[in-house]
Amino acid sequence: MKKKLRSFLSIALAVSMTIGVAGCGKQTLDNEDNTTTINNVVGNDAENVNIVYEPVKVSEDFKADADELALYESLFDPESKIKVTIDIPDEELAKLEKDYEKYSSKGSKSPIYRKCNMTIEINGEKYTIEEVGIRMKGNTSREDFYSVENGMPYALVHFKFSFTQTFDNKSYYGDDAKIWESDAERTERKNRTFATLEGIEMKWNRNIDSTYTREIYAYRMYRDMGVLAPNCVPSQYVVNGDNWGIYKIYEPIDKIFINRYFDEEDRGGDLYKCTWGSGPANYKNTNGIGIKDEDKNKFYTYDLKTNKKSSDNETLKNLINTVSKSSVTEEQIEEVVDVDNWIKFMAVSYFLGMPDDIRNNYNNHYVYFRGSDNKAVFIAYDCEICMGINAWNPTGDYMTSTDPFSSHAYGANSNQENNLIVKTVTASGYYVNEYKQVLNDIADSKWMKYSNFEEHFRKNYVNYAAKVEVSFELKKMNSDSLQMSADDTIEVDNNVYGNGNMSVKEFMNNMLENYKKYQ
Repeated sequence: MKKKLRSFLSIALAVSMTIGVAGCGKQTLDNEDNTTTINNVVGNDAENVNIVYEPVKVSEDFKADADELALYESLFDPESKIKVTIDIPDEELAKLEKDYEKYSSKGSKSPIYRKCNMTIEINGEKYTIEEVGIRMKGNTSREDFYSVENGMPYALVHFKFSFTQTFDNKSYYGDDAKIWESDAERTERKNRTFATLEGIEMKWNRNIDSTYTREIYAYRMYRDMGVLAPNCVPSQYVVNGDNWGIYKIYEPIDKIFINRYFDEEDRGGDLYKCTWGSGPANYKNTNGIGIKDEDKNKFYTYDLKTNKKSSDNETLKNLINTVSKSSVTEEQIEEVVDVDNWIKFMAVSYFLGMPDDIRNNYNNHYVYFRGSDNKAVFIAYDCEICMGINAWNPTGDYMTSTDPFSSHAYGANSNQENNLIVKTVTASGYYVNEYKQVLNDIADSKWMKYSNFEEHFRKNYVNYAAKVEVSFELKKMNSDSLQMSADDTIEVDNNVYGNGNMSVKEFMNNMLENYKKYQ
């Protein structure tokens, strides 16, 4: 059955959703509330260490239409088989290409959405949304992808989709700007959601992960250990009848994300996307705070995503000024940071072996300041280069020999500049024992067992292995590399080759063997 979804108005039913507890060692488990309390003593001087884990779950205060909530759960269910089909006129694809060329020529990135119709198929059930906004997504990943002259795509790029676009900005659309029949109709569009979401993000397999599973697994690992991260699933992606292979669907980190996972008293805070917008996100100074403006070519390290008209950025400035003090105390850190979240965030990140994260290259995360107490909560984001991916390998061994307590930034190849890291989770940090405890628990958990990863991979293989082949000629890469395999090999003309990655099995074994030296 095909359902046409023109307007999903969100927010009216409470739900509580949990995502399984890791099979961890050295712990007691309270099965009634799904909470894991670890009481083991770590290190020579650790006393009364008590870390509580609870998998990420939806706030009971999050209210939405029951059908939309069910769609959300189905969309991000690891068992679901997803297909996204885009119908877009050639002239709109040509505009996307021209938008890229125009903004790229002045060193910026196009914010302009073009029109398409989207059908999302979940386990055979189809949902069509008309007039969806589509634009390119990414920083270094943006490139020309479409021949305006021939009307043919020739490269894969990432996309961002919006269900709320009104297409009436005359500076972007000129004479094609949409004229709404009424303010009510325009408001309805601004409030439109699908599966409680205002949009989705989709990325192709740019870093050539032959398992098509690593980043998805990373986010599930974070979430199971109680660290906020977006839901993410694979999907088949079809544009105008052409198969574009397997793209990952991401839950956007936005106001709805905050409302979904925080109770009412903790909402309303400032949310920042932290990347190399205007410098490293190392929390050393307040120079890089702002709201990006692609038209003016303005980008910021700490890009404000909520409260854009009202925020004075004081919560972020206070965090930076506090942790950048060389003499910052444990008590001062606890006044501005959710330390439990921070320790678990850093511990999971270590075992994922990411060179381009907050610790190793001052990049790729979100920080949210909780409404009730203004404490910083860190959110995982952009974990594409992890678990043995060869896209960037600064240590030569895929980050498998790094010291979890080091004051070195391995990606930047320099001394650690983030004083929050130095003062909390390095060998001399205030919370080194708590950090050790979480590291030990992760090392003993199912998340560092290859059999668990293999289970996730096999589900994806069954659903998508036959869909990875791109049905048009890729002129910027060899499409033979886009094959799905558990051991990161590809087969060309009956010959089997490695694709440059370290296999996940070897990565896990090497990480755990290396970590033994630091237990």
